[in-house]
Amino acid sequence: MQETAVRILVAPLDWGLGHATRCIPIIEALTRRGCNVLIAGSGLGGELLRKRFPNLVFEPLPSYNITYPRKGSMVLHLLRQMPRLLSVIRGERRALEQIIAKYQISHVISDNRYGLYNSAAKCIFMTHQIHVSSGGNWQWIDQLLFVLHREFIEKFDKVWIVDEPANDEGKWAAKLSSHKGLRIPYHFVGLLSRFSHQGSNQEPKEKLFQRIALLSGPEPQRTLLEKKMSAYFNDLPGMSLVVRGAAGDEAIVEKNTTILNSIDDSTLKKVISGNPIVYCRSGYSTLMDLLHLHHTRAVLIPTPGQTEQAYLADRFARMYGFTLTQQSMMFPEEAEIADARYPKLDSRNFLEESIDGLLDESSHRPV
Repeated sequence: MQETAVRILVAPLDWGLGHATRCIPIIEALTRRGCNVLIAGSGLGGELLRKRFPNLVFEPLPSYNITYPRKGSMVLHLLRQMPRLLSVIRGERRALEQIIAKYQISHVISDNRYGLYNSAAKCIFMTHQIHVSSGGNWQWIDQLLFVLHREFIEKFDKVWIVDEPANDEGKWAAKLSSHKGLRIPYHFVGLLSRFSHQGSNQEPKEKLFQRIALLSGPEPQRTLLEKKMSAYFNDLPGMSLVVRGAAGDEAIVEKNTTILNSIDDSTLKKVISGNPIVYCRSGYSTLMDLLHLHHTRAVLIPTPGQTEQAYLADRFARMYGFTLTQQSMMFPEEAEIADARYPKLDSRNFLEESIDGLLDESSHRPV
């Protein structure tokens, strides 16, 4: 396919790996359409994309270095980190200005990086969380958080909402992905997963592991859950797998548990095809991966204090029958973990529609 003149920068937030993995189908779709794609990032997410797309230009960005609290609300913890985060956002703006000048970038797709807007390019902010949940029952606090959040979002030209539309809300993230109150153009891009274009699991149902734990996210909570999962798995019969979501290619075997720092997509898909019990955080990108792989036997463990994950875990447990537990609690008996049931994904290709709109706008853009 003939390459267009469109130069697009894709840049995910370095908060765990989910923002990076859901950018994979975007990068793949844009390159299929002949766009000149560049990647910018930091941390493990940036490294993941750099290795996944070694032929694409990669530019470093300042790292948010977000941490989780050991106790208490993630929202309050983030507010305490705000002076440093605002400094990072200013650093992003300076970096973006240099990248645009260096490569003549025409479009920017920023997955939750708040400083990546510039009048010299068409800048899109991508998120599944327009509305921030405080985790409490005070609607006025949630509304205040939305107004503050909207001030950052509306510095961009458009919003891509990572969800399927359902009335005023999203289908899967519900009130989090509601477009109500937005004052700039928006478009739903559907559920984005690194498995989006790989189809459903049609591989032989070889049961390589009885159970697997998929870990990711900022410290210290990632390590706290890893230690608990490893100790728990070692006391159970059958083979178990822990994927740490960390840098490097280290592999360790402890009793009947294999511990990997990372796992490639094809291997993970093969492992999940055997229908193991998946223990994982209730991060939105992890849930999208499970949905695309049509995997239903999962135990959701929201990160303590992370109100978004708590909301999503409760929603998926109540509406679709996923098993929900807390990190501080005993894990459920495996015999009692039933298959969840949820509706099929919408067959409409929202991402391709969004890219059509982006390329159509660029074709009418003054030179």
